[in-house]
Amino acid sequence: MGDKPPPPGTFSSRINGRSKWFVAPLTIEWLTEWVVYWLSRWALIELIQLLGGLSIIWAGIYYMLSANERTQAAADQRKAKHFQAWQIINAANKASGEGGRLEALEDLASDSIPLGNLDLSGVDLSHFKITNGGFVGGNLTGVKLDDSCLAGTFISQTNLDKATFRHSDLSNTYIFEASLKGANMRGTVFRGTIFRRADLRGIMTNGTFQGVVSLRDTNVYGGADASTSWSPDFYQTAIDKGAVCISDDHGWKVYNQLLDRGDPDLPSFKPSDCTGPWNLEPYTREDEISGAPCTHEYLPFDR
Repeated sequence: MGDKPPPPGTFSSRINGRSKWFVAPLTIEWLTEWVVYWLSRWALIELIQLLGGLSIIWAGIYYMLSANERTQAAADQRKAKHFQAWQIINAANKASGEGGRLEALEDLASDSIPLGNLDLSGVDLSHFKITNGGFVGGNLTGVKLDDSCLAGTFISQTNLDKATFRHSDLSNTYIFEASLKGANMRGTVFRGTIFRRADLRGIMTNGTFQGVVSLRDTNVYGGADASTSWSPDFYQTAIDKGAVCISDDHGWKVYNQLLDRGDPDLPSFKPSDCTGPWNLEPYTREDEISGAPCTHEYLPFDR
């Protein structure tokens, strides 16, 4: 196993001409060198060194061979975590409080599990933060999502009527066929947000919708800002971005049926079609505060 060390020599030659203060440490060093010298001549030591090298090689081989087992163990652990999260969500169903659901929902979303077909009506989920996935289907009427971060997520075919999003961040959020009638989105950040066939009748915002990329086939009839009615200029901007203004449920249903059939003869709208009576919450000073952008890094939802 390599070159063996030479004998250390005599003790007298080691301390010859040295100060007496160095005798003690030199003695220890000389004795240690003799121990190393004699051990290096033992075959047992060489055997131990060989076994040590073989153990490292075996550990590498075992690590590669057990890759599938580790992957399966990690998958089983994720499944167990998801099962526990769904248990918490279902156990807290019908409760008006948060009931531990906030963390459970965030855990599921962090693993890109769609939050589908949930009944969270009236639940307080303020300060909700997700970086992946989103809501698919479900009843979230009256849910409170104030000061929340939903940037880069999606909301699809979900009932969010009368929900509140005060000071929340919906940057790069994709909202498709969701109902947000009478939702309070005052102070909400819209940066790169896309609406498709959403129902925003009676929605409350700061009257800007700045940063919204598209409102294609989205119903903005009867929305209101701080002065209780959106300006004609805003409605014109909304229509330019593809919005429509339909007051009644039947008319909105018929319009969506025309879209599903690909009917080319869709009605056109003008700003005067958009104003209408809605029972709106009073505007408060808190609504003047714009939502703070999310602190985490996120990628825009892949549309």
